[in-house]
Amino acid sequence: MVIFAVMALSSCAKSYDEQQSIATANAKQIYVAVNSALKDDPNIQITKDYVYNMAEGVVNVSFDGTNVTDLGEWLGNNYKGYYYVKLNPEKHTVKYALWSDHSIDLDYYEYVDYTDRAYFDGTEHAIGYWG
Repeated sequence: MVIFAVMALSSCAKSYDEQQSIATANAKQIYVAVNSALKDDPNIQITKDYVYNMAEGVVNVSFDGTNVTDLGEWLGNNYKGYYYVKLNPEKHTVKYALWSDHSIDLDYYEYVDYTDRAYFDGTEHAIGYWG
């Protein structure tokens, strides 16, 4: 009985480690994509300090609330997941990016535990951080 419990716990831990690894890799991907878009077009006007998607797989962002930038060039056509990217408008760069395989409560967007590359939001879903 004890052996089964230990095996079950270790398989859960591996699952969490795998989820965290995937979430962190995807956060890095969205970080690089948005930063690349900003570097490729220095004329992009940034009027807010964040961009995010609230629909699965959306790769278009608006830095000024009007014009749309397609991130498909960097993310590909099969991009999956949800993201939130904190911007530094003065420097025309990205501060950090969050990614998850499910929509994240907006309250979590501004709170990031900077000691970890990924964390769980009270559910079974990891939220990856890169920045």
